Amino acid sequence: MVSINRLLSEIGAPIAFRHLPFRKIPFSMYDDALERALGLGLVVGAGVDYAKMPNSQTRVRSQHVFRVVTFKSGSVHLFDDSGECSPPELNLGFEDLTKAIIAAGDGWWLIGEPASLEQVGGL
Repeated sequence: MVSINRLLSEIGAPIAFRHLPFRKIPFSMYDDALERALGLGLVVGAGVDYAKMPNSQTRVRSQHVFRVVTFKSGSVHLFDDSGECSPPELNLGFEDLTKAIIAAGDGWWLIGEPASLEQVGGL
């Protein structure tokens, strides 16, 4: 199996990937990690259980990744780049997003410059 970082390296991309599970973020500082990642210019994905998202039409556990577009005043704007969800854009409270991420046993999916990726983990 080829890892994402190995693939990025083989094609000469100047970026890397890092998965940051919530269980690795100290003191439940999920919002601080998100703010730091976005402030560093990283692309941030949120791995969620779609069934736990507000207004979801499914009750069956369904893991999915949304891209975080913005995070302001406790509100998160998400976008589904896969095209699998309708509507593709969602606005919800950070607490609702956190619950869906915890239900999935997931966290933040980070893409960007390798040095910036390391700064997010050092909360």
